[in-house]
Amino acid sequence: MWTLEDKRSAAQNSEPDPARIPLLEQRASGVPRWNPPVEPTPPPSPHSPRPPPYEPPLSGARFQAPPPPPVFHAPPQAYYAGPRVIHTTVFTGVPMVVSSKPIHYACPYCGNYIVTVTTPVPGILSWLLCTGLFLFGCVLGCCLLPCCMSSLMDVSHSCPVCGQELFRFHRL
Repeated sequence: MWTLEDKRSAAQNSEPDPARIPLLEQRASGVPRWNPPVEPTPPPSPHSPRPPPYEPPLSGARFQAPPPPPVFHAPPQAYYAGPRVIHTTVFTGVPMVVSSKPIHYACPYCGNYIVTVTTPVPGILSWLLCTGLFLFGCVLGCCLLPCCMSSLMDVSHSCPVCGQELFRFHRL
């Protein structure tokens, strides 16, 4: 608590203790707590005078000041309306799809919103299984069995309107 020395030092000090003043009274003081707004300085003029060129001191006739460099002024910029360029995107690749079932899609070739037509196509998994069966002795045509099973083949998604291949689902 307060001792006698604290009370004497508080009585001698003319400033009140900020811990004893309520917060609203501390804020109500006339001194602002932020910096006043300052006007921005104007940018330098683009037509400011150039400093004089350097001239070496004359110490005889041997040294002459070099001629000042020529001043080149850029021509005024002119904007010309050039030919209109129309950017067209060409669908070049066959992206991967995560489903072997038909999906709703907007065809980039014909622009129709369609449900894709799926057809099984022999893929890497089918040919690897055919090769493995051939090496294990299925030589008489049994090695081609994976190419007849649609669950082991890749799936090609195509547009029913224009017939273009849109996607390919790879099993492996």
